[in-house]
Amino acid sequence: MCIPTRGALGPKMMHALRLAVVLLILARCAAGQEPDPMDAVCKSNPIPADKVIVAEFQSELCSPPLTKNAWDTVAPIDGTVTCSESKSISASANVAQLMFCEKVHSDKCPRRPDGTPNATVLRAPVSCYAIAQTTWNVNISRHCVSPSFSLGENEVVVGFTNLESCEKEHGNFFGGKQSQNTAFVRTVNRQQTAVFSCAGPPLNGPYGKLLWANEIIVRRLHSDYCDLFIHGAQLNALVTLVIHARPAKNQTICYGTPMINTEFKPQFTHDWVVYPKVMQQDVYDEMCGGQTGINNGVRIIDPPNPNFKTHRPTPWD
Repeated sequence: MCIPTRGALGPKMMHALRLAVVLLILARCAAGQEPDPMDAVCKSNPIPADKVIVAEFQSELCSPPLTKNAWDTVAPIDGTVTCSESKSISASANVAQLMFCEKVHSDKCPRRPDGTPNATVLRAPVSCYAIAQTTWNVNISRHCVSPSFSLGENEVVVGFTNLESCEKEHGNFFGGKQSQNTAFVRTVNRQQTAVFSCAGPPLNGPYGKLLWANEIIVRRLHSDYCDLFIHGAQLNALVTLVIHARPAKNQTICYGTPMINTEFKPQFTHDWVVYPKVMQQDVYDEMCGGQTGINNGVRIIDPPNPNFKTHRPTPWD
């Protein structure tokens, strides 16, 4: 604790000295102040699902000693600069809905040996699109939504807004309900990473596209930036994952994933998934959202075939 000491001086000199010492010590204390303990995480521990890394620092409570052995974390908002390079599939909605937008340099994050940017700005889709107009390497585009609107194989919708410049033509997409008329789209690597996207037709899967035969829904959640007028708007976003083998034991697959037949080809249904010759059980899993206690997914309960590689959770960007 920083406490100034008292000197044996005259009243005026004592007052002036005390004031100078207090100001100096307060400045030093502020400069060396550690993050709030509630936000500090040892590097050996997992990051809370609702937070992201914004700085590294040295903590007496973490090891190894005398090193920058801890992370400072915050609940992110639009514009938060993070040292994180990926998100966990279980990241809270406040983290999942924000995009990794432009790369930047930060003196609070670990430096890269090659000197390239060591941090990324998390942004809402509309904010990231605005940045993309002045920064060439930001991955986002904007499209008016109409019945003819379509997505490429590796494109996903990550947010919506309303613009006067986009004609409101797609109300019939959602049974005549009002909806937002402009989509923000980004290109992803569906083969190698888990993918966040807005939900929508067809079949309340990823907006505007069908899941691949070996793609499963592992998360349903709410995003402030996805369409608020679609059916089930409280779960208007999802995270999908491509698996390159049979699903692992205890893997939960959310309802809405394609039903897979013995040839591993999709037969799309509205609310269930079947993997033949794999024991499974209908369950409630908070990752799949919805009302607590109401079944919302299928859990694989028998060991996978030893001839297949088991799936491991994959970070996503």
